[in-house]
Amino acid sequence: MTNSEKMTADESEPSSEMITSKEESTPTMSLWIKTKQLPNQYWAPISSCYEDARFPLEVRDVMSDWLECQDWNSIDENNPSNEAIARTMLNNLLQEMESRSMNLNNDYFSTKLKVGQAIVDFQRIYSPNPLLLVHSIKKCLTIEQNYVNMNEGNCELPSSQLYETGEKMIVLEELKDATKRTGDLILRLQEDQEVFNVEFQEYKTMTLQADAFKRNNETPRERLQTMQENLSKMCLKLKNNQQTILNKFEELKDLHPSTFEKLKTLTMEVLQEDLVKWKRKQQLHGTTPEMEENIRDIQKRCSILAKLIWENRQQIKKADQLHQRLRQSNLYPNLDNSITELLSHLVTSTFIVQIQPAQILKKDAGRFSATVTLLVGKALNINMNLPDVKAMLISEQDARQSSKNEPGNNETMGEIVNNVGKMEIAENDFLSVRFRNMQLKKIKRTERRSTEAVTEEKFAILFKTEFKVGGEDLKFSTLSNPVVVTVHGNQECKAMATILWDNHFAEPNRMLFQVPDQVHWSDCAKMLSEKFKTDVGISLKPEDTNYLATKLFNSSPDEDFSRHVLTWSQFCKENMREKSFTFWEWFYAIVKLTKDHLHKFYKDNLIAGFIAKDQAQQMLSPKRCGTFLLRFSDNLLGGITIAWISQDESGKMTVWNLKPYDHKALSIRSLEKRIHDLKMLIYLYPDTVKSDAFPKIFEEDDDNEPMTRHGYVPNSLIDSVPGMDNNNCPLNDSMDCQDSPMPLIEDLILNDLSTDYSVDPFSFEPMFSQSCSVDLASMPARSVGDQVACRFPEVSVANHKTIRITELQQPGSLLVAGTITVASMHAMEAPSTSSNMPIEVTSHKEKVPVVRQ
Repeated sequence: MTNSEKMTADESEPSSEMITSKEESTPTMSLWIKTKQLPNQYWAPISSCYEDARFPLEVRDVMSDWLECQDWNSIDENNPSNEAIARTMLNNLLQEMESRSMNLNNDYFSTKLKVGQAIVDFQRIYSPNPLLLVHSIKKCLTIEQNYVNMNEGNCELPSSQLYETGEKMIVLEELKDATKRTGDLILRLQEDQEVFNVEFQEYKTMTLQADAFKRNNETPRERLQTMQENLSKMCLKLKNNQQTILNKFEELKDLHPSTFEKLKTLTMEVLQEDLVKWKRKQQLHGTTPEMEENIRDIQKRCSILAKLIWENRQQIKKADQLHQRLRQSNLYPNLDNSITELLSHLVTSTFIVQIQPAQILKKDAGRFSATVTLLVGKALNINMNLPDVKAMLISEQDARQSSKNEPGNNETMGEIVNNVGKMEIAENDFLSVRFRNMQLKKIKRTERRSTEAVTEEKFAILFKTEFKVGGEDLKFSTLSNPVVVTVHGNQECKAMATILWDNHFAEPNRMLFQVPDQVHWSDCAKMLSEKFKTDVGISLKPEDTNYLATKLFNSSPDEDFSRHVLTWSQFCKENMREKSFTFWEWFYAIVKLTKDHLHKFYKDNLIAGFIAKDQAQQMLSPKRCGTFLLRFSDNLLGGITIAWISQDESGKMTVWNLKPYDHKALSIRSLEKRIHDLKMLIYLYPDTVKSDAFPKIFEEDDDNEPMTRHGYVPNSLIDSVPGMDNNNCPLNDSMDCQDSPMPLIEDLILNDLSTDYSVDPFSFEPMFSQSCSVDLASMPARSVGDQVACRFPEVSVANHKTIRITELQQPGSLLVAGTITVASMHAMEAPSTSSNMPIEVTSHKEKVPVVRQ
């Protein structure tokens, strides 16, 4: 980009002359000023970045201070939960752009028009995906800062990706200049040849005239001499012009091969590095805003390359034609063929699957989609005659031959409906076709080895088309990532193992779809962590993967697994020791259970998860009575179990393990409700009261539903552990829980409603409208966990509620029922005298002292 093309401070800086505002204008931030002062060579990648983002430099200039004041880095554009924040930023940007556009002086009318058009474009481009705007602005500001740092000589250089992109754009600018130079040279050559031809014809005419005058004896000698001198001058001029033309051809002979080599080198870098890396990331992570932005960068470079290769190809053909007029030999031996092959390679390589189809396809079930794109389609004007694209399922062997451009059967291995689509120009200028409703109706299997399951058989979807490039009919095709075809839902687990192993361990330039039979455990641990993050939203911790290694290798947790090697058979074909299932089946079931039922709890760190039973016992043993934790079951596929500590029948503190809950159980009643039901569970490890860990279930009682419209009373299931329905924790500090306050006691059940204890009552009038009376003196001594009768006079049985006792201020033998509201109560042993003894009833919001009369 030249200085004349850059935005200058005089032309468009949002100064006081340019923007007339009632408020005092904010000074322009330093980054944009420094950016505008960068040397020309840095502007190629910067301007390209803004062009890719559809973000005009005029908008950057007008909005410079506002853009640099926003905290863009606080928004993770790869996290879909941030879409609302990104949309707010987009709306704020549009409002600010509109406001500043209205305040622009008439001297900047063209800038005002561009800002207005940008508002419309931003709404169209970024409204469907505001996170893409965040990514684009972050990238543009980053590349500005990096090149400013590099220009100032700071040690902080651009990131490798941005630096490589910038270097490629600089080379592209150089190639543009070189192509323009050779193009101008050919035009001058053509003009020189045309002038030479005219002068040569004049020379021939003058020669004929001179010969005629020579034969005429009457022609004066002086005239003949003059004519001969003119012929000599003309001949010399023609020779000089001819030499000039030949020199220019020699210059072209050096320039075009040099340009071709640079084009070839850069094309190979873009295709074999940038595009291959993008495909690899796509295979691992799918389509993300960052991936969409990256493919736009690649498309930009490929389109420029396609235009340059095409222009140079046309120049080479033209130069050869001009050279042959001089009756000279071929100017560029084989260069025409070489550059045509390069163009063909670029076009075929940029015919890609931009959005991959599902990698597990179930016959006769569900629809799947895919998007196929020709990155250089618009650059070569293929949109003038839009071609059809056909999708077909092929075997691994045919896919292997297709990837090598070898002739193959390309026999369809299944019937896909809705498998033909026509390419069209999308909003992002891609020439694409979107298959929206494909469905697999039939499947034909190939012969397999006896040890190979159907879920290990890989297929691919071949997308093929044909169209003209350079006047020639060419056929193109591209392959999807490997797919596995299932016919039953229970095959999905093993099919996912095949896909996951292929996606993560496929080696560069492999023979499709060949994968290693064994991998390092560290690589497998990374794969499992990424799978867990994809489905659950959080990566596995090092201690989690260490536990998984102990399961796989049947080893001690203290062992160093860094050098262990895992085979495919160990991963998903051989049962684990003393188990009826494989490691992958066990892990896959846990991922599915967590994704479907435990997602929030795992992200909130409420589930210990991947720990062994003996480790859970060690963790709980020193804890106070009623402490529990949640871990994944070792013995049940897709099960989560609860381990807790409480007294056994002999009074000894013991760690118990509840029968695991599986997908079916948690579909019937959620985990948090089951934890609420089990009164022996008091503290979530290490010491969080369960009502704090799972507050929602204690605030809302979904079981108290009104009568249905058919007149039925709703019911619900309540979890119960036989023999442990009550809390088996000691009353005093002499047990293992000696340093802990008395844990939460189970709800007191209001029964024996026929009895009216009215003598010498405790009145809880301040807490609710109806009073509850309990005769302490006449009641026998009761212990923790016993049922206590309580009656609310003039209140129906249906309105009787239970209460919670959090602790006894002094170890005692009596319990008192109390209040209708959700509350806790501190009680003391009944006094032997009639002196006043305070009892405090504590609600969530207030404390009300109640005095025994």
